[in-house]
Order: sequence, then C-alpha cells, then structure tokens
Amino acid sequence: MIKYILYFLSFLILSSCQSNNSNTLESHLGLDNIPLELFGQWDMEIDSVTAKHAIKYQYYIEDGKEYYISLNHFEPSIQFYSLDSFSIVDKIMLDVAGPSGIGNVLVTHSFFYVENLNSFWLYNYANHKIFNLNRNGEILKVISTLESFNFVPEGYHNKNLWVKNGYLYAIGNIIYNDNSSILLQGKNVDNLVNTIMVYELSTDSVTFTFPHPDIFKSKPISVQDFLYYVDYNVNTGKYLISFPFFSDILVTSDFKNLSPVPFGKTGVPDLFETYPIITDQRAFYLTADRYTAVYYDPYREWYIRLFKAGIPQNQLKQEDNILSPKSKKYILIFDKYFNPLFEWEVTNLRYWDIFFGEKGIYIGEGGEDNDEDVKTYLIFSPKTQ
Repeated sequence: MIKYILYFLSFLILSSCQSNNSNTLESHLGLDNIPLELFGQWDMEIDSVTAKHAIKYQYYIEDGKEYYISLNHFEPSIQFYSLDSFSIVDKIMLDVAGPSGIGNVLVTHSFFYVENLNSFWLYNYANHKIFNLNRNGEILKVISTLESFNFVPEGYHNKNLWVKNGYLYAIGNIIYNDNSSILLQGKNVDNLVNTIMVYELSTDSVTFTFPHPDIFKSKPISVQDFLYYVDYNVNTGKYLISFPFFSDILVTSDFKNLSPVPFGKTGVPDLFETYPIITDQRAFYLTADRYTAVYYDPYREWYIRLFKAGIPQNQLKQEDNILSPKSKKYILIFDKYFNPLFEWEVTNLRYWDIFFGEKGIYIGEGGEDNDEDVKTYLIFSPKTQ
C-alpha cells in the first residue's frame, strides 16, 4: 500500500514540476498576456555540409505537403525539409562549373525563389546572374543583363526575388554616376538608388519602379534610400511594400497604382517624424526605431510586422551595437483589415527568422551560440478558448 502511495506522490510532484516548467517557459517567452501559446518545436538536425544559419529559405506547400526549402552555400544545394516528418527529404545539388554551372554561391548576398517544385530562380551575387533551374539542377534560363543596367539585387531578408504572372521582380540598387540615367516608368531619372526591377520573361524587357510614397519627399535622403521589403497576400493578390524606417505600407497589385495604408505600431510612439538630417550614421542606426517586412500569414489571416525599438539617446554608449539588449524587439500582430490585435515583446528568439505553416507561426530560438548540430524553431499557435 505504501508503495502505491509513494508512486502516486511521485506522479503528483512530477506533474507539478512539468506544469511549473511549462508556465516558466510561457513566461520566459512573454506569452502570459497575449493570445498565443507554444504548440511545439522543430529541432532541425544540421549535418557537416549545411550552413546552420542559412537566411535564405522559403515555405512552400503543394498537394497538402508543407516544405521548408533552403539555399545552402557550404555544399551548394537547395534542400527540402518536410514539415510533417521534420526531416530532410530531398536535395538539389548545384553545379559550380560546367554546362549547368552557376558559379560559387555566397548565400548572404544571393537570393532564390521557389516558383514550383520544378522551377527555382536563383540570383548569384558572385556573377550577377539570375538562373532558372529545374528539379535536377539543370539550367532552364539565364538572365545576364543586370550589369548592363548597373542593377544589383540587395537586401538581407527572404523576399528579394519572386516570380508572378510571367514577370520576375527583384529588389535592389542601381549603381549610378553623375552622367548616367535610367528609364523609370517611362521617364529618365538621374541618381536613382533603390528600386524594384520588373523583368518580363517572355520578351526579356526590363523596367524599374520606384514605389516611394509622397511623404518621403520631406524625409532625409539617407532614409529614402533604404531598401524595400515586399510580401504577397495570396488571398487578395496584393503586394505589401514596406520600409525599414517608415510605419506606413503601400498596397498594390501591379506596382503602378500605389496607395498608402496607415500601419502604425501599437503602444510605442512613432518617432519617425522627429528624425533630423542624418549626420551621425552610427547613432542613427542604433537609436532609430526600425521596422521589417510586413508578413502575411494566410492560415490565420494575420499581418505580422517585426519591430526593433531604438536605444534611447540618453542610454547610448560607445560599446553599444545592433545586438544590444537595450534595444527591445517586438512582434506586432494585425488582423486582415490592418487593425492592431496585440504586440509581443520577444526575448531569446531570432524574431527575424520567421515563417508561417499550418501548425502555427515558426520562430527561430536562441542565438548564434546554440548547438551547432541543431537549429530549433518554436511553433506558436492561437490559444484555444
């Protein structure tokens, strides 16, 4: 009898510890007062020829099967992970030389886009060419005219290159000099820096669009020149164009009819209007509030925007950098009508490493010092009533 009582007491203690651990984790992740809960996690096993912190990947779903598809530069390849089995299921080896050679791939400045499971587009920074590859890694098309326009795709997020309805779009910079000009929406424009290239695949014709809102005319030129972020709402067919230091977004279906949509964050005053002409670039980067892309989550019909608060000017020290813990990070959640739902201050999460699947919102856990053999994503879903 005593043995069964001890078993029962042990069970109660273990259950209590598990509950406390769960509650502690929920609190540690800042979930106490927001309508999200931890659904699960994916420990992606990393082999010796895979870059753990690959920043170029894409979520893709076909026939009900969910994939995490990433560009690996350690062993030049495109890797397919199943989000059902959480394991690698396929790999496309990329030839560096030969008839199907694309050159060495530098992943931090190269971008790729999954059009479908037999068509992959890859911009290689090493040779400034865009390649269209099939499932066997064979080259279907090469776009090699970028240098003739002095155009260089740029940026540090996943949405720099995409293909829709016979057009390839790329975000980047025009490298220019005082004597050069380019054709922008039918007009010659001098000294253009940041733009979106629109490449018609059937005719190989190129135009550039410059989707800055009128309000930017009153802003410092250094702010105007920052790169765009672009995402696509699969339910409405609209593109969402946003800017690192500007709270509004632009919504368009064709990059010609641009309409600004108010998209301020909740709870924190918008300091953008007070920015002076930039003279101290370091202080500006560290003290300015910074937005990232507006992401559309088609499963929950939410818009999600990442926000990094600047370090207060009176707390700025010489040793501070962009990783300073003084700079708070938030995930801002809006409904499908852009109404704010809640904001979530996040810690110990790679909040920029985010994508959306049927199970929930996947966010990278931890920092660079975590286990090199595992990359972990925590999966968050709306709390059940």
